[in-house]
Amino acid sequence: MENDMSPKKENEEKSYTKRQRYAARIALALILLILTALLINAFAGGDPGVTLALLFMLIVFPCIFYGIKVYTDYVRRKNRE
Repeated sequence: MENDMSPKKENEEKSYTKRQRYAARIALALILLILTALLINAFAGGDPGVTLALLFMLIVFPCIFYGIKVYTDYVRRKNRE
């Protein structure tokens, strides 16, 4: 039984492309920006509607990014076959 921490085999695909790494950095920056805005708005006593909108974005954006990743992986796998 193989361990998840075992080194990758030679025939396995590289981990991530440059484009994927840049997209991940942009997504992380966007999430951190939304989180910062949420904390500032919450502690400064901002509008509750804005707080709820930021919470919604904090939940939905990662789901959208994950959905895009799953879809692109599916399309790539389908094109290989």
